[in-house]
Amino acid sequence: MILDAVLRKTALFEADELARDVKQLGHHVSRATVYRTLSHLQDAGICKQVFFDNKQSYYEVIVGEQGNDYLICVETGRVVEFRSDQLRELRDEICRQHGFKPLSHQFHVFGLGPKAKV
Repeated sequence: MILDAVLRKTALFEADELARDVKQLGHHVSRATVYRTLSHLQDAGICKQVFFDNKQSYYEVIVGEQGNDYLICVETGRVVEFRSDQLRELRDEICRQHGFKPLSHQFHVFGLGPKAKV
């Protein structure tokens, strides 16, 4: 049931949000079970844990997909997910130059979003 709820996700999610989703599907699950299951799903390569700061972690489904990249506003905490073919092409070119085979990457830009008070 937790796996089903995870695979329905199309964007970043928090463990508590996942627990609420499972409850909405009609099942009771503890936070500990959600965290334990998320750990197993990471080990299986189904999802990954994403940290933007030391305060909050998010999860992202990665099975069958290339992950997203992120713009993070350091003032408001707003996170914008994006995908860029140009970024992936640049990654692949850099890897070729150094004899690497890319498996995944994380690209995070920390800055001030349009609603930040400068």
